[in-house]
Amino acid sequence: MGASRRVSLWQRFGDREKIGLDTSVLVYYFNRHERYLKTCQRLVREIEFGRLRGVISAVSEMEVLVHPLAEKRAQVVNDIQQLFRRLQWLDIVPVDRTLARQAAALRAETKLRSLDAIIATTALAAGCRYLVGNDREFANRVKGVGYIMLGDYV
Repeated sequence: MGASRRVSLWQRFGDREKIGLDTSVLVYYFNRHERYLKTCQRLVREIEFGRLRGVISAVSEMEVLVHPLAEKRAQVVNDIQQLFRRLQWLDIVPVDRTLARQAAALRAETKLRSLDAIIATTALAAGCRYLVGNDREFANRVKGVGYIMLGDYV
């Protein structure tokens, strides 16, 4: 049993802690991914009620909208947009030149993929201790923020 299992996911976070969300959390939530759905639903509820404060990059908003837009699934697009409007404790951070330069530096140091570097830099710039997702390569490369693998908690 790994060290990550000694403490539950929810015990890792302080009250009203600001956490970064990788795109996978949103994809699992909106696609109702069987294995991860309950955990992602709870993350969204914790943010909705202010027990956690969420941070995502505008890049994650783009990524989660791509497939529903391509498949012309207007209701899913509407559901995504409504959820983002409803979550007052979720910050969607635009990518500006300062963030882009910081992401470039992180990418140069860690060899993260470009979008992952932007997502990680967004969490770092927002002061998040943790970034929650499910990408082992991202988790192994990122520096400066603890990457929590959803797969370790389901």
